[in-house]
Amino acid sequence: MNNSTTFTSYHLHQINDEMAINVLPVILLICIYMFVGLFGNLLVAYYYGCFVKPSPSYYFIVAMAIYDIFLCCVSMPLEIVDLRFSYNFPSVIACKILRFVNYFSSTASGLVLIAVAVDRYRKVCQPFKTQITMKTAKIIIGVLCFASVCIAWPALVIYDINVVNISSAPGLNGYDCTTIRNKEYKVYISIYNGVCFLIFIGCITTLIVLYILIGKKLCHLKKFRFSATARKSANVNYTPPTSESEIYANFRRFKPVVYAKQPKSTFIPLLQIKETNSLSDSTAQQSNKKTNAIKSTNIENKVHETSQSKEIVTPLHYKNEISSQANQEPKWLYTSDLSDSDSDTRGTKLKKKRSILHRRKKIREQYIHLRKYTLLMLSVSMAFILSFLPYLGLMTWRTLALKYEREILSKVELILFNIFLRSWMLSSVVNPIIYGFFNADFSTFVCGRLRRILCSQCVKQADVDNETRIESSHTF
Repeated sequence: MNNSTTFTSYHLHQINDEMAINVLPVILLICIYMFVGLFGNLLVAYYYGCFVKPSPSYYFIVAMAIYDIFLCCVSMPLEIVDLRFSYNFPSVIACKILRFVNYFSSTASGLVLIAVAVDRYRKVCQPFKTQITMKTAKIIIGVLCFASVCIAWPALVIYDINVVNISSAPGLNGYDCTTIRNKEYKVYISIYNGVCFLIFIGCITTLIVLYILIGKKLCHLKKFRFSATARKSANVNYTPPTSESEIYANFRRFKPVVYAKQPKSTFIPLLQIKETNSLSDSTAQQSNKKTNAIKSTNIENKVHETSQSKEIVTPLHYKNEISSQANQEPKWLYTSDLSDSDSDTRGTKLKKKRSILHRRKKIREQYIHLRKYTLLMLSVSMAFILSFLPYLGLMTWRTLALKYEREILSKVELILFNIFLRSWMLSSVVNPIIYGFFNADFSTFVCGRLRRILCSQCVKQADVDNETRIESSHTF
């Protein structure tokens, strides 16, 4: 009796070790998942929880990161234990905790993703309605956590260590963490799996519908933004001149120095005085006085006209010789071309243009941030959906199968079965990578932390080398 028991126990451990060697690729893959997921989600929770300005969206990201950390710390190590002891699972409590954490973390992550999708939908499609506040986000996270516990608690009942037949050793029984095989529990297990499947289908449908509506609205906003920008640019860049002063202002903006061919009434022409070396007779002087009097009268009239229009012109230089340069055209330089009202109008237009440009830049930045964050959460949702599809398919097959999978699958098929049966772990691993891809600030933060850790290690190693070198120098 004792020899038979010892022989059976030895064979059970031997078969258990052989199975562990067969599924070693799965164990190594889960170890990679655990390391990457734990490290990445810790950084996500630390960054979005401590380094960015608090917002409801970031609260949801932190909640998902905490669920993923919980899964990486509890569920993945127990999954490795399950694979290591395929036919001799050591603890009933560990079995129940493993399955409960799996259901809880997965359900909580899916419900939080729906909350994120609803938040995105309200901000994009219903921006003028009441939005989710930070206090509301905390309440939502608490309610969803409680709902996930309510959905996951049946796993504490239906999962247990059950006796399984080992096909390679007839008459030898093993012990595995799986659903109860009793017939009276089979109906409840089927109902529970069906409810979980319907919840998952509902989550997928809700996410797809909401993000389709969000995508359509973003495309509409993009078209509207570019058309509005084009109209505003046309209105701002060109304003038809309505007065003579505005025409001269636009003209002098590009040509500050103007060569006038014919002097206008608003300009003061340069008086060209003929200087002679000898005096003329008195008759010539009298005629010159009359001419100068007439010219001075014309000048006063022109000065009066100029003061009314507030156009001041300064001659560049005087010509003293009229005989050699009789055909010389006068040359003018504008020193003040705008009245006070025109200057105020121009300043108002500049302020208005700057305000429009600033508003346009701000709207563009808000649109880019809205689109980037929406694409980020859409990618996280798609990763969640795709990672759960193989798991749900295999769980449905396992529930309907009449035999235990290890009895009917080959070694390679069993490895693939265990990999895809744990495909839901990919969501926890991929999420930090998605955050780093869409958020350049998060990538910079991670690189800075890694550089600081590596540099601190280099400094410590350098200090140790210096101390060793000093001690060795003192010994000689």
